[in-house]
Amino acid sequence: MMVPATPSSEERDSGSHYPLDGVYQDWDNMAEVRKRIRWNKNLIQHVDPQTSQPTNEYVEKTLANLRENRVQLKPMFHRTRAHQLQLPMIDGVIEEIRNLYMASKITVSYDFLYQQAWAVRRMLSLAKNTLLYKKYLSEDRSLFFICFL
Repeated sequence: MMVPATPSSEERDSGSHYPLDGVYQDWDNMAEVRKRIRWNKNLIQHVDPQTSQPTNEYVEKTLANLRENRVQLKPMFHRTRAHQLQLPMIDGVIEEIRNLYMASKITVSYDFLYQQAWAVRRMLSLAKNTLLYKKYLSEDRSLFFICFL
């Protein structure tokens, strides 16, 4: 019986290496994503706790942000589920977000891509923890359906 190698701390921090090819096409085929991009809104948005409105600010790891971005995260949820809930490598997420904006003929900075990619990772992490540790499920049963289904 082969024992899997323990990932290094760098591998754990940066995610699992699996292909994300086509995520940007899935996003591009989603009307809600195209509308966000066309209206100059971020792919992953922050929900302002004061107004409950989505904004283009830093996206924290919160249930409100997960709910707001559930549709946009579906392609990533499906790939994460297919890979035993391992989070994707950040470089792959950056590349797919870059491809989405390039396909939309919109120029964005690397810093923007980096922040959006980490927003995706934070939301995936929250969804994963919600499922694995049954956090928040008693508060919001719809999270089960938001995450990976």
